[in-house]
Amino acid sequence: MAVGAVIAATGGILGGWMATRLFLRWFRTARNTFRFAYSFATLRAFRRCSDCKRLIRADARVCSHCGYRKPVKTSRRARKAERQTAAVA
Repeated sequence: MAVGAVIAATGGILGGWMATRLFLRWFRTARNTFRFAYSFATLRAFRRCSDCKRLIRADARVCSHCGYRKPVKTSRRARKAERQTAAVA
């Protein structure tokens, strides 16, 4: 009778472990599906503010919530020309 109890306890532990693993796999898949659906539905019209993490328009340069200013990206050519003018001066 003790062997049957050990087998039943082992089955319960393994079953719980497998159920947990399956739930975690489902949760990750559901989360990724939601992220894809969200980005597809909004067509990347919005992005998260780097400072306050709220949604703002993708083309906004200043966050309307916290006032964070998005840094302006410069091209390689512009940076190279800037370095050359600084070296001449």
